[in-house]
Amino acid sequence: MVEGRDHVSGDSFIVVGEMDDRREDLYLSRDSGPADAATLDLVAAARTYLPALVAEIRRLRSAT
Repeated sequence: MVEGRDHVSGDSFIVVGEMDDRREDLYLSRDSGPADAATLDLVAAARTYLPALVAEIRRLRSAT
């Protein structure tokens, strides 16, 4: 949820979990302040796709 892109006001953050299993939101910062939109998008995508990628690598390795 990037302020100005995904919602009107407030901090930018990563929503963790689904609507029926929502956990605490994740806020990222750098030394200079809040993380930029690209960093938030990267971390959110990694949380979503990395487990599937690792599972596929394991599946492919076990097939040989």
